[in-house]
Amino acid sequence: MHFAMPVIYDALVIFVIVYNVISSYKLGFIRSVLSIINYFISFLIAGFFGKFLSGLIFDGLIKSEVEKNLLNMLNDSVASGDLFGGIDKISNMIPSWFNFLASDQKSISDVSKNFILQKDLSGAASAISNEFFRPYIIMIISSILFFILFAITRLLFKKIYRLNNIVQNIPVVGGVNNLLGGFCGVIKSGIILYIVAIVAFIIILVTKDEMGFLNSQIIDETNLFFMFYKFIPFAR
Repeated sequence: MHFAMPVIYDALVIFVIVYNVISSYKLGFIRSVLSIINYFISFLIAGFFGKFLSGLIFDGLIKSEVEKNLLNMLNDSVASGDLFGGIDKISNMIPSWFNFLASDQKSISDVSKNFILQKDLSGAASAISNEFFRPYIIMIISSILFFILFAITRLLFKKIYRLNNIVQNIPVVGGVNNLLGGFCGVIKSGIILYIVAIVAFIIILVTKDEMGFLNSQIIDETNLFFMFYKFIPFAR
């Protein structure tokens, strides 16, 4: 099954491109451009506000609870006589590759070691939260908000299509109109496939890269899908 998955994902890329090229060819240039504008503006709005709101949500609703739980784990570890045992448990809560990338290639142990040696467990919990859990949780929240906001914005911008009654009458020679529409389909496919790559990234992130049919190793073995996946921040 593992060997077939890269081929399946690349086949998905080809299907999306072919489907959108054909459908956009039939729609013609003007309507295809409107569709791309819809996707593009929705993408930008969802990306910006998703990231902005996720930071507010974490700092306002989640941060204190995260630091409290981290402090409890560190206290339990110290109380049991295992000074750094809590660090190992905390490190396992976040994918190792994210730990490596999130804080200038420092591990959770590197960030918290001095605090623990100085018996400042509260400082250690705060440092771990700020350096690792904050960007990790914000990444998850912003990804979820992205799709919610993207769907809402897409629906709102559907009203743009009302302009079709005016702009679709702009004279464009039939064959040229269809060819330009097909080219727009390529651009639209790129946006859609990047969104699909983000979905795959979220799944890999949540499952800690342990899912049999969708993991970073399988995606690395793809030839086409990886071209979209590699542009996601933190994705490897």
